[in-house]
Amino acid sequence: SGSLALLPNPASASITIETDAIIENVKIFSMLGNLLINTNENNITVTELSPGVYFALVKTDAGSKQIKFIKK
Repeated sequence: SGSLALLPNPASASITIETDAIIENVKIFSMLGNLLINTNENNITVTELSPGVYFALVKTDAGSKQIKFIKK
């Protein structure tokens, strides 16, 4: 299934999910598993997140992928 990337990483203001697939849902979780952002946009503002490590769970029509990213 298609490639999927999260840019930039580390992120400061926003992240972009780059994929040829159709994004159905993006959830951003803390390292503790708390759901912080739930959206279906491919461009996500992360300015409100504290600096640290997060997981993005990206669900597309081609499947799901979890990507770890750093908020600086």
